[in-house]
Amino acid sequence: MSDGLIEFGGGQEAPPGLGVPKADSFKGSTGKRYLISFVGLVKGEDGRLDLNAKMPKMIAGKQVYIKGVGKVISKGPEFVALSDKKEETFKITTVVAAWPLTSEDQIDYNAIKAGKYIVQPWTFTEKRFSTLKGYWSRFAPFKSSMDMTCTDEKFQNFDIICIPESPVLRMLTEDEFKPLFKELVARVEKVTARLPKEIGNNFSIEEVRNKLNQKGAGGSVEQVTPSYDMGNVQADLDGLM
Repeated sequence: MSDGLIEFGGGQEAPPGLGVPKADSFKGSTGKRYLISFVGLVKGEDGRLDLNAKMPKMIAGKQVYIKGVGKVISKGPEFVALSDKKEETFKITTVVAAWPLTSEDQIDYNAIKAGKYIVQPWTFTEKRFSTLKGYWSRFAPFKSSMDMTCTDEKFQNFDIICIPESPVLRMLTEDEFKPLFKELVARVEKVTARLPKEIGNNFSIEEVRNKLNQKGAGGSVEQVTPSYDMGNVQADLDGLM
């Protein structure tokens, strides 16, 4: 149809993605327990999934907050000068699956078969990344899960125990669970596509200034889908690795 509308129904399938709730970024609530797996899947040189990868796929970038524009990927001093705090924060984001638990606090595989799990981005700082690297040095992320209890939701602090069990591994290796892997990958791909937005809007400095001018004149702030161009963060990533 015209006017930006889509007509569907009857024998037609719904448009792709319609009816799939937006996955908010993972955040813990004080006292609540979570069981998560990293699902930013990595392929080896042979094109197959690398279950022994030392870490999942991630995106990182410098972020500033500019009043009237929001969170923006920082690309240098001009962005910092326009920000509220006149400083950048370095953010890292990846994809995790939060698994359901039984009343006995075991992984609920029946619920997983019914699709009752959540795939979300998880965005954190360098300090959290350093902690996770310590776990990954002993537990391959795709062969393990993280049993996490939130101790402080304001600062997103967790008590973490790694366990050598992962629904992802079972989906890849056990016939009973293999049909579930395709659905998992579809969910992961949707979340992965919005990971850059977790760092911030990918605006040029001219776009930021235009939006500030529009805001000052009572205009609305247009949302722009960001790309994977992270500009000046490679040196920061090299230092973290």
